[in-house]
Amino acid sequence: MRSRPVRRLTLLLLLVLALPLAGCVALTPEPTQPTAVAAAPSPTPLPTVAPSPESSPAGSPTPAPPTPTEAPSTPTPSPTLARETATPTVTATARAPLAVATPTAPPPQPTATPTRRTTPPRPTATPTPAWPQTLILREADIEAAAARNAVPGLQVQGLDVTLGSGGMVLTFASLRYGFVSLRNVTVQGSFAVANGDVNFVAERIQPRNPATSIIPGAINQALDNYLAAWYVESLRVEPGRLVAQVRPR
Repeated sequence: MRSRPVRRLTLLLLLVLALPLAGCVALTPEPTQPTAVAAAPSPTPLPTVAPSPESSPAGSPTPAPPTPTEAPSTPTPSPTLARETATPTVTATARAPLAVATPTAPPPQPTATPTRRTTPPRPTATPTPAWPQTLILREADIEAAAARNAVPGLQVQGLDVTLGSGGMVLTFASLRYGFVSLRNVTVQGSFAVANGDVNFVAERIQPRNPATSIIPGAINQALDNYLAAWYVESLRVEPGRLVAQVRPR
């Protein structure tokens, strides 16, 4: 009779211990699908059955009632929620090859050509001549002027001019004027200056006749043409030449 209550107590203890273990095994999450694990209910204490006095024999010690043992609380794992992580899809896009910049040599810069400054020629100051200036007439110049300014109808040959002793001597080998023909004609005279003009003054004519009388006029006409551009201020006779001081008219 005593073994029956002992068996009951043993079964109760086994049930109490088996319940938490069964809950832990049942609540273990499956590896494939995450499931929220519910907390195992705390075990309800079973009523303790006291042995009746009838069953225990007299004089035997009454066994102490078994003390209910609390099952150790197992920490309930928090429900784990599976997070769906969106994996970004990377689409490979073919990129056009980048253009590689080829270094280009810079264009040659124009070289500045030095320009020489051409200095304009400075105007040369023309010195103003001091007036009067000296003009020289030689014997040949007088002979050429007399030949160019011959008196119409007067034919002269062998003209010779001599300058010296303050005057001039003219010698003609032959002279013909109209119907008159003369040889060895000599005209001697001097010079005078008046109003810028030079005049020959005959002092001796040999032989004297109408043909030889026109010779001094012909000499003055030749001198006027030769000195037409000059104003004669003074004149002197030197051997072989006439020296005149002139200025422009």
